[in-house]
Amino acid sequence: MDRKRCSFRDLPDDLQTLIFEIVDVVAGERGLERLEAHEFEIHLLPIAAFPRVPISGDYRGEKYAEAMAGKHLPPLVVHGKKWLDGRHRLCALRRAGVTYVECIDLSDVFPTYPFELLGLLS
Repeated sequence: MDRKRCSFRDLPDDLQTLIFEIVDVVAGERGLERLEAHEFEIHLLPIAAFPRVPISGDYRGEKYAEAMAGKHLPPLVVHGKKWLDGRHRLCALRRAGVTYVECIDLSDVFPTYPFELLGLLS
C-alpha cells in the first residue's frame, strides 16, 4: 500500500514560511536544500498522543480554532516525539471528535530540534 506524501511546496504558504524559518535556523543552507527536494510522508497519529495545551497561546485564540471547524486542515508539524506546530488545528479536530491527525515529521530533514516546543507526544 502506498503511503500518502506531500512536498514542501504542497503545503499552505504560511506553513511553508514557518517550516522554512525553522529549517534555516536549525539546519542552515544544507537543510534548506534538502527541504526543497524532500517529500514528507503523512503520518496518522492518534490525537490522544498530543498533550493538551492552552489554545490562547498566541494572538489568534479560540475564534481562530473555531473558524477551522469542518475544513480540510494541513498536517501538524512534529520532530520525532516533539510537537512543534498545529495547536489550533488540533483543537478544532478534537472538538469535531476526530481521533487521528495527519502530521509531517521534520526529523526527516534535520536530526535535532533544540528549541521550545508545544509538547511531547506520548
